[in-house]
This record gives sequence, structure tokens and C-alpha cells, in this order.
Amino acid sequence: MEFEKSKPTILIAEDDVPTNRLFQIYLKSEFKGKVVSAYNGDQAVEQCQVHEPELILMDVNMPYKDGITAIKEIRASGYENPIVVITAYPETKKECLKAGADILIPKPVGKAEFLKQLDKILKDTEKLTC
Repeated sequence: MEFEKSKPTILIAEDDVPTNRLFQIYLKSEFKGKVVSAYNGDQAVEQCQVHEPELILMDVNMPYKDGITAIKEIRASGYENPIVVITAYPETKKECLKAGADILIPKPVGKAEFLKQLDKILKDTEKLTC
């Protein structure tokens, strides 16, 4: 994966530490930018404001503020880059897309599918390219 910006940032908003680390490992194999983590919805909104990531990976079921509420707040703040929801609750797809997510990837997700879906969403945006 390559981005137009030389050192892009990806935000992983995932409260499960092993899953968060697994996504980081997946990204490190293909991605040369910075990876920032948030472990709840409040942190996701805050980290988005601080780091202005080029891509957000968002879980739905998180403490303090769920992912759907976090997506709504992030979009309301003017964030236009892709938000990819990765969740064990695929039945939330309509609600996630309505909130402003670009795509939903159901858990569990293997490395190949993870990277394939990210590649797809990046190719479909004007700001990011693969």
C-alpha cells in the first residue's frame, strides 16, 4: 500500500488489545507510515483530531463511546478520509454506513482479506492511492 503523503497515519480504534496488535502486525507487513491506536470511542475521536489520519479502522463495540457514535462525531468534525469498520457484529452494517463508514469487514478477518479490503477502499478514494 502506498499513499500520496510520504508518512501517512492510520488510526486503529479497537478495544481488544490482542486484536489491535494483530491489525498493527498486518499493517506493518505492507505499510510504511505511522499507526496510532485508540482503545475506546472517546480516544478514537481525540486521536483523530490530534493525528488527522488518512485512514481509520474502527470497531463497533467499545467502552465509553461505541464505534458508531465515534464515527458520527468524527464525520461531524469534517473528517473526509475513509473509515473502515471491522466488527464481530456484521448486522450493524446499515447503521455503520449511515453513520459515515465506507465499508464494513466482519471479524474474524485474516491478513489476506484484511489487506485486500483495505486496498479496495484506498483505490476507491481520491485522497489515497494504492
